[in-house]
Amino acid sequence: MLLRKENIHTDENFNKEIKESIDKHSTSEPITDIYKQYIEIKFVQDAEDFYRQQKILCLESNSIMEDLTQISKNFDEEINFVKLFLPKFKSTFQMLINKLEEIFLPDHNVNLIKDKMETIVSAENSQEIRHLCELVRQIPKIKRELTQLIENHIYQFGINTIEKISETAINDPNLYIETIFDIYERFVKLFCTEPSFNIALDKACCKFINNNAVTEKSGTTTKSAELLARYCDALLKKANKTMEDKNFEEKFNKIMIVFTYIEDKDVYERFYGKILSRRLVNQLSASDDYEKLMISKLKETCSFQYTSKFERMVQDIDVSKNLMDEYQIYCINKDLKSIVDFSAMVLSSNSWPFSPLPNVILPIELQEAFDNFKDFYTHHHCGRKLILLYQYSKGELQICFTKQKYTLQVSTYEMIVLLLFNEKLN
Repeated sequence: MLLRKENIHTDENFNKEIKESIDKHSTSEPITDIYKQYIEIKFVQDAEDFYRQQKILCLESNSIMEDLTQISKNFDEEINFVKLFLPKFKSTFQMLINKLEEIFLPDHNVNLIKDKMETIVSAENSQEIRHLCELVRQIPKIKRELTQLIENHIYQFGINTIEKISETAINDPNLYIETIFDIYERFVKLFCTEPSFNIALDKACCKFINNNAVTEKSGTTTKSAELLARYCDALLKKANKTMEDKNFEEKFNKIMIVFTYIEDKDVYERFYGKILSRRLVNQLSASDDYEKLMISKLKETCSFQYTSKFERMVQDIDVSKNLMDEYQIYCINKDLKSIVDFSAMVLSSNSWPFSPLPNVILPIELQEAFDNFKDFYTHHHCGRKLILLYQYSKGELQICFTKQKYTLQVSTYEMIVLLLFNEKLN
């Protein structure tokens, strides 16, 4: 097929001068009307007449890529000509594209091209996909079809992959999140050549992450948010203390990619807040720096308001450490001695997801230690009230009535019951 460029004989410098002159006056209504009436319409009509005189391709299934290559050349030729010689009127460009699609892409041709593209996308051959992307980049109608095929392929692959692991993954955050990220990495490498294909990847990931076999089995669409929060918890606990900083950074990046696709971010906030509070109170964090890094990444993606409670939780723990150092000095200065090795965390009531339970009567040993700390705290912070959260407190007791010494790690309630035996024995 002939390219129309071969039939154009013109002085390029002269045409550029005309183009620049019209561009300067493009806001002038008379100039715009003259251009549209005498140049734009005639230009598009000439293009149609030229190609109608040629033998219009009726695609055959055995030569789709060759024919698509020829169509792509025609589109490139016309579009480049418009950009080079004609003023910057969007209407000209759009009219030309519409006319070329009408000429070269009747339904028969589109269906054959679509079938071929579906075969290429399904095969996931990176070289063929890159070539295909290059061919359709300036053909909007075919590019839209390819984008939809990519989205459908990624979505179906994600759905099928999670279906295979759903029985285990529903209670295994590591398997679930790592599988999702593997799917993401597989396709981001394959389809990262074009912004519209990245959008297709985002849409597909968002759909299969929030609705899949795992969420169906659990009976809630918030399951992905819960499993991601639990994945973070496992990563940030002391069990991972030996992991290198580089690996932590990679894991955090994985988390944030998956987090981006979670629709129920408010649900994730609640899950993460509860798990973070338990991790901090039970002193299970691998590193304070990692906790702060995770929160900072969430803040970058969402907002300060989203992470404000998380930040205050971590701040409370830091303040409590300094507070206990001051309390130790206070005890020395006041010559306060106790058989109880006492430490406390002072938590602001509006930041933590904790509620006080009905009061209990503390043993003398514990009551004395708490009263000493209460006197110290209220002396430094007038007007504040301390409420014991018994259900989150714990301690150690040593058994002394056996030959072998045993140390018991117990909750406050267990400690209260066991210390009653001291009174009985006495």
